[in-house]
Amino acid sequence: MYLDLSNARRGYQHELFEEFMLSRGIDIQNDLLQVQIHHHSSNGGIRIDKNAQSKLPGFYAVGETSGWQGADRLGGTMLGGSQVFGWRAGHHAGDQCNGQASHSISEAQVEPLFAPMRAFQTAKGKTDIKTMRTELQRKMWQLLTVVKDAETLDEARAYIHFDRERLEKDLVISEPFDYALAYEQRNLLDVAEVIVEAADMRTESRGPHYRSDYPERNDKDWMTNIFATWKNGELELRRHWINADVGWKDRDGDIRISPWG
Repeated sequence: MYLDLSNARRGYQHELFEEFMLSRGIDIQNDLLQVQIHHHSSNGGIRIDKNAQSKLPGFYAVGETSGWQGADRLGGTMLGGSQVFGWRAGHHAGDQCNGQASHSISEAQVEPLFAPMRAFQTAKGKTDIKTMRTELQRKMWQLLTVVKDAETLDEARAYIHFDRERLEKDLVISEPFDYALAYEQRNLLDVAEVIVEAADMRTESRGPHYRSDYPERNDKDWMTNIFATWKNGELELRRHWINADVGWKDRDGDIRISPWG
């Protein structure tokens, strides 16, 4: 889809917008602007409390990484994630650290954390980690953006399994920074698996989660949250409606953004 702004005028300092676009190589008087789906199609994130702290003490998540917004992901709601929870996280972290004594950890605690790096050190494969990163991003972009169904989710699941095998058996380390990228690749595959399995579990469409094989919103079965937890290396998903815990109910006059809920 292309947008024609050649006859449009902003009410306030429109010339600044035109100059900005020109600095990016776009002449809005003569060029059409391509409009396309971007990455505002993900929901959820790390579960946090009112201070943006996760269940891991001292670990905070704000903005895009936190899961406070539910299906109502679009429309500027990230201002709450960044400005409100960012402020809370900073103040709470400062209060928690103020006056705390330093802590030491033993070699026995640290040692297991280096096991993946030792495995990467012995890698004798042929696949460059930067290539793996690019290919994973491209594949997930193709399969996990807005429109999904059982077939595309199966394809994404198969690719994750393939890429994990490749990371373990066909990786080549060419430079020191490749170790960091290999760790990140492992984490990205975990995140991709959470997205695939949660999307496969939710057999309805809600917000920017759209299942073409289940196109309707289904409050009867799916007015709930899905929690993902890694236990002993295995992904566990469970359904739990948080609002039932705090007694929240729909009320007349509540702001609703249909069809997100």
